[in-house]
Amino acid sequence: MGDEPTLFGKYTLLEVLGEGAMARVYRAIRSGPMGFQKEVALKLIHPEISSREKGLRALINEARMGGLLRHRNVVEIYEFDQVGDSFYIAMELVRGWTLAEVIRRSAVVGPLPPRIVTEIAAQVCEGLDHAHRAVDPEGEPLRLVHRDLKPTNVMLSEDGVVKLADFGIARAATNVYRTSQGVTKGTPVYMSPEQVRGKALDHRSDLFSLASMVTELVTGRVVFQDIKIYKVLQQVSRADTTDVLDAVGTAMPELVPVLKRSFARLPAERSRDARTLGREFEDLHEVLPGRERLRDWLPTFMGDADRDSLTVEARPPDDWEDWASSRISISLGGLDDEDDETASVSLVSPPAEGDAGQARAPRPDFSAPSPAPPPLSLSLSLFFLSP
Repeated sequence: MGDEPTLFGKYTLLEVLGEGAMARVYRAIRSGPMGFQKEVALKLIHPEISSREKGLRALINEARMGGLLRHRNVVEIYEFDQVGDSFYIAMELVRGWTLAEVIRRSAVVGPLPPRIVTEIAAQVCEGLDHAHRAVDPEGEPLRLVHRDLKPTNVMLSEDGVVKLADFGIARAATNVYRTSQGVTKGTPVYMSPEQVRGKALDHRSDLFSLASMVTELVTGRVVFQDIKIYKVLQQVSRADTTDVLDAVGTAMPELVPVLKRSFARLPAERSRDARTLGREFEDLHEVLPGRERLRDWLPTFMGDADRDSLTVEARPPDDWEDWASSRISISLGGLDDEDDETASVSLVSPPAEGDAGQARAPRPDFSAPSPAPPPLSLSLSLFFLSP
């Protein structure tokens, strides 16, 4: 599509906001009777994906889960439909930035103030708590787990509202399409130990992922990283966070006890739920020095960013040997008597950044970068085999 507006059913497609392996997202206008208009982000699944059952399942799942959520800290889903053979999701258009862009910006201009870190974390907890407590139209608990909480799936609006996006692989008790037992999905560097091990998940898995993001906000580094993916998975499986928590202790010591609980390898040792964790961040926010507020601080922090200053070196590096492999086997056993497994991992090339799950509107003063995929960020499936 060029610069000219294009009609698509009841929508007018204005410009491309992002594109991934599954879909392309447009800024669009929905028109109705008597001059009604509404600006939306329209996620249009690629035709070749629509013809594949798995691709269509992910879109349907995102629409179903998102359509049941109504909260200021969750990107709202307005509609799921099709025009001809093309399926689409119409969603809230967020004017602002992804958390990934904020993290990259901090590498250029300096670390985030502690009060901003806790305010972002507390708002993410509010969105998670709403999702985790959501019920279906009959009032039955969804028991929803996001499963892919990461900086590119967290949006920060210009007025300081943090929003969770992309529930495409979310797991719920009422999913029409269920992931097979022993198969896990997500982005390895932000997974929980039980997720990489193919265990049953509950809401506390998302709390571990949130701890990874908050730690990255403070330190500027991905918590679990290596040039070999099997080493990343082993780090996550063991909840190996000693070094990064030491770095957090240097920059923001008040945060260490909260993160240490959230990084517990066993879910039972983490905070009880997102609401409880959110209160911990709020209590910490109240006692930290400073007067920064996200809605005032964010536009100033991001407003003069430019593409060149935010460009980062492409990763994974060329010598990441696992990248060329279609399948590798790793050992995740030895942590306790019940865990003695071998995981056979299928690697899938990640989509380019500017994930089509994002519903961000462009800003006049800031052009988002389009670097290579984030460090060691990819989607995969783990099939656990008998040893």
